[in-house]
Amino acid sequence: MPDLPIMMIGCGAVARVHAMAIEKHGDARLAAVVGPDLSQTQAFSSEHGGCAAFDNLDQALQATHARAAIIATPSKLHAAQAQQAIDVRLHTLVEFPLSAPNDVVRGLFDHAADNKRILAVAHTNRFKWVNRRIKKLLDSGQLGRCNLVSILRQIDRPQNIELGPRPRTWHDDVLQHHAAHLLDLCRYWFGDHVELIDAVSPMAAYGRRNCSLLLRGPRAIPISISASYDAARDHFAITLAMEHGTLEIINDTSLRVNGIEDTTDRPQSERAQYHQAIARQDAAFFDACLGRNSFDVTPAVSIALAALSNQALRSADRVLAES
Repeated sequence: MPDLPIMMIGCGAVARVHAMAIEKHGDARLAAVVGPDLSQTQAFSSEHGGCAAFDNLDQALQATHARAAIIATPSKLHAAQAQQAIDVRLHTLVEFPLSAPNDVVRGLFDHAADNKRILAVAHTNRFKWVNRRIKKLLDSGQLGRCNLVSILRQIDRPQNIELGPRPRTWHDDVLQHHAAHLLDLCRYWFGDHVELIDAVSPMAAYGRRNCSLLLRGPRAIPISISASYDAARDHFAITLAMEHGTLEIINDTSLRVNGIEDTTDRPQSERAQYHQAIARQDAAFFDACLGRNSFDVTPAVSIALAALSNQALRSADRVLAES
């Protein structure tokens, strides 16, 4: 039977979802977990089969015989840790986003190719039921052309509170993380025909917590993206104004087509949809590592998205400097 031992780099909330995806895959197993605090990594190990636990990545890379790694750490660490994993010839799945300058991102993919290893970025939105359903409806043409896209992502994320909630020691950046997710979603729906016009994202004491982006899609359709960590409640709404109707996503799980709920193969809850998306994405990565398929999110997608995200950062900084 094929065997794919995997090293988990990170032991937070999303790492636990990846661990569950590993457990569902018949040929993958969790071989090691690495985190900044040994007691936390040991607790994570106990929850997921008793794998080896480390608080030092260099030691873990030398001491274990993993064939693949999943990087689920704070965004600022992704590029350097991906480099370390590829250096020891591990197939590597990096949690979204891969935040680094364009030449660094391109260099990482070239380094992986030179070592005949897979480097993939977890474009999880592309595996979610609701987004795949929208893609199918857009491609079918049954509602005609899209004329406008409006995306609003509101998150109640106070200082140092993570999913759970539980304290954490790092601060997220709404523009580099959630806005980049939504940029990728637009590229998934409309391909390469997405161009950034402008971005506004003021710096706060704990980084960028609010942003708005204006983009131009195919046939110059307007696309607006707004995201906030300072909302009093979580809310997610997407509207696509079509030539012959309207598509609406509410809270990342409910899809309405011309006001009528679409339940075609829909998971039961937002949580179930998210776990299903991670499981599908990770299974595709594991199978690619085992030579069964090619991972369907190509390096070109990640490189282009990194360029677009970096352009948004530069645009936001320009607006800030001019204000």
